[in-house]
Amino acid sequence: MKNVLITGGSGMIGSEIIRQLGALGYQTAILTRNVKLNSNSFKWDIEKNYIEDEAIKWADIIINLAGTSVASGRWSRKRKLEISNSRKLGTQLIWDKIDHLDENIEYFVSASAVGYYDQKTDDLQKEDSKKGFGFLTEVVSDWEKSIFSQRDVPTAAIRIGVVLSGEGGALPKLMQPIKMGFGANLGSGNQMVQWIHNEDIASMFIHAIINRLVGVYNGVAGNIRHKELNVLLAARLDRSIWLPNIPEFLLKLALGEMSEIVLYGSPVDNSKIIKTNFEFRYPKIENAIVHLLPVT
Repeated sequence: MKNVLITGGSGMIGSEIIRQLGALGYQTAILTRNVKLNSNSFKWDIEKNYIEDEAIKWADIIINLAGTSVASGRWSRKRKLEISNSRKLGTQLIWDKIDHLDENIEYFVSASAVGYYDQKTDDLQKEDSKKGFGFLTEVVSDWEKSIFSQRDVPTAAIRIGVVLSGEGGALPKLMQPIKMGFGANLGSGNQMVQWIHNEDIASMFIHAIINRLVGVYNGVAGNIRHKELNVLLAARLDRSIWLPNIPEFLLKLALGEMSEIVLYGSPVDNSKIIKTNFEFRYPKIENAIVHLLPVT
């Protein structure tokens, strides 16, 4: 079996990819700044423009998931630079090292994000739709330019939506106020949540590897309005959504520019990946919630 090198491999998606790849017999290793925390790892440091040579020499396939979280703090000028550089410069660093060592990588697949699209429209967004506006759009656009900058290696980018997992990410943050009895819709509540189960997004990356997909693919299972998702979660938790909506202006005051990631969202199409014979384990949001929130 092939050797798969993963950036961002210790995160929620990366950990699930490693689990699934291991079950299929692949050998996996991660790129990390602290190799002492993981025996199957190689060292890299984006800020120092460094990757251990042996990482690239070892790898047959690279999965690129690395990127500073866009939802872990207000978007100060410094934070914006970290978000952008962790994606754009990290990806370019990998390609530069491949070129420098003159190594033959068989395949490269990278995360991208649905933030590429206009989030203030009800029009269904497909892979060839025009890019949107604002900070996230520019981050993703620059990221994808780096992803596809090496033409000699078959390459794919998966534009990921909101990943649902019991291990972290958006779901626990959505559940917490509802559990406490203080659930409320954000803004209008009509914004689309472009969701996918963590097992499915991990499987999609592996599907891309096995089938050597090339180009951009949307990594979403479906779309649901924020207020409808809240109702489903509340019912599963035996709670109700009774508080009034949190006004948009309050969220903008509290979160600044970062508020756009919770206030806006457009529907995203997944027909292109389905046409490659990819099958979702959790094609319906109700099934995903039942699996992730078992009743005890």
